[in-house]
Amino acid sequence: MRSFFSRFSFLPYLLVAFFFTSNDAHADECAFFFGKRDLSPSEMEQRYEKSLLYINDNDARGTAFLIDADGLYLTAAHVVMKRVEQRRANGQAPFVFARNPLVGEGRLKLELVDVFAGGQSSDDGQLAYQVDDLALLRLIDFELPADANPLELAIRKPRSRPERDRVRFTGYGIVRPEAPVAPRIIDNSEWDLARLEEGVYRIAASVDGGDSGGPVFLRNGNVIGLVLRQMGSGQALVHPMYRYEDRLINVFRLENDVSSFVERLVSHSSVNRHARLTPVMG
Repeated sequence: MRSFFSRFSFLPYLLVAFFFTSNDAHADECAFFFGKRDLSPSEMEQRYEKSLLYINDNDARGTAFLIDADGLYLTAAHVVMKRVEQRRANGQAPFVFARNPLVGEGRLKLELVDVFAGGQSSDDGQLAYQVDDLALLRLIDFELPADANPLELAIRKPRSRPERDRVRFTGYGIVRPEAPVAPRIIDNSEWDLARLEEGVYRIAASVDGGDSGGPVFLRNGNVIGLVLRQMGSGQALVHPMYRYEDRLINVFRLENDVSSFVERLVSHSSVNRHARLTPVMG
């Protein structure tokens, strides 16, 4: 018969978990051992209020979110490509302007690093939801504040039980010319991430044009996808981050100066693919 202590050897670990999770100051230490804890909407807003940018440059309108402390951002490709191509046609570098008064005054400049996109489906630059729609941007000529927190990407397929992958989202979809430049409030609303087809999901939420490219969060704050656009009434299309896993890793491998990002990307990969991805780091 097992002794009392061997049967309940897990108790010290539970006590450690309780100590860490009961004190926000120890949340990061707890995450190392037990995984990230769930965040309230107000905690998400406070943590990521300087991690989002409002892209507003002529026809380019949407949301970009920070993924690396060196000023690398993701957004939907259709948000920026029309404006980027206009500048290229005029002999200019491929860039767009964005804003966030909490990050810096005036317009911030984002250059296009890479784009993963299929063919255009209409004259307004919209892409069919079945094709890739992701752009990687870099902030230039500006130093981010130290408390601009990069968002962690959850590079795995959503669970087969949607109720376990309840999500929140944010973006600049409700910005009006007369209103302050502030993203949509992250409230208590949570949405089921439902699979539409392979590599495409939907949430039963209404989004506006400025939400395109905005992050879709799990409860722990990790980004599991990004908003594409509205689909009918009260439905929004989402591309999960796992769709772009290999291409993002290849881009950062070529960059050769952001290996820490690749390490974080791999750490959030699905367990089955972890061994295959590990050699990419270095």
